[in-house]
Amino acid sequence: MSTTPQSHQLYHDMELARLFATREENQKYLAVADGIDQVAVSLLKTTAWPYKIAELWWGAHSDIYDRFFWLLQASWSSIDWVDTSASMLRLAEEYLVKKQLHKRAALLNMVETDMLSYLQQSAPASVDGALMKYTINCIDDLDALFFWLDRVLKPWWWCCATIWEASSSIKSYSTNARFLYNGEAFPDDETRTLQDGDTYGIKFFAEAWNPAWWYMRWWVLTLWYHSWERIRACAEQYSMSIFLWDRKEFCSPDNTNQLDQCVMVIQKSEG
Repeated sequence: MSTTPQSHQLYHDMELARLFATREENQKYLAVADGIDQVAVSLLKTTAWPYKIAELWWGAHSDIYDRFFWLLQASWSSIDWVDTSASMLRLAEEYLVKKQLHKRAALLNMVETDMLSYLQQSAPASVDGALMKYTINCIDDLDALFFWLDRVLKPWWWCCATIWEASSSIKSYSTNARFLYNGEAFPDDETRTLQDGDTYGIKFFAEAWNPAWWYMRWWVLTLWYHSWERIRACAEQYSMSIFLWDRKEFCSPDNTNQLDQCVMVIQKSEG
């Protein structure tokens, strides 16, 4: 089971972490975060408070999820901001100061560990909701993720996540990155088809939307592909319900030219 592949060790370098966090501030990233924000708010409105929420491993930008955080503040709730990198957590704290989000800072508990370790160390039925933006593909052992989510989530509560692609086909380019298949680039006019358990690489452009600026220094991520069928099978194994939305449903009409993303909700059964 691996939650921190070698390429992800780059997050522990403060210089590179700061550079990457700066490059994340682009339309695509904010649109994906907005989709999670809207879905999470719709799930939170119908339930009793206060809530215990966990953001599982996507580090620096504690300034996102505005509507969701507003509800947490109004309900005296808390959120564990989990990341395996001390550098990313330090940047998350800096964003709170930079954006003057003092009330939000009071809700946040910075936790330095990887996502599976966090779930393993949490008490049974102790978490109301989990957020996983971009991170389900950072885990190779999907069964372990569902096992621990089933143990940690309270009955009828949920995990709200994104997955990179609803399709198994990857194109060579997205808005801010180049995809690698089995570690190698492939022609721009071709696609590659991934199978469950395959890994694929992502080289981020130094400037989003601008391939001419080449790639970020030393930054290549290795991720695992999990098909929709495989995810659904894991959910069924633990009697969990699963729902999938196209992220574009939450975008404004002029903001549809982004990398395909899906927002997924995994909901625990009664028990």
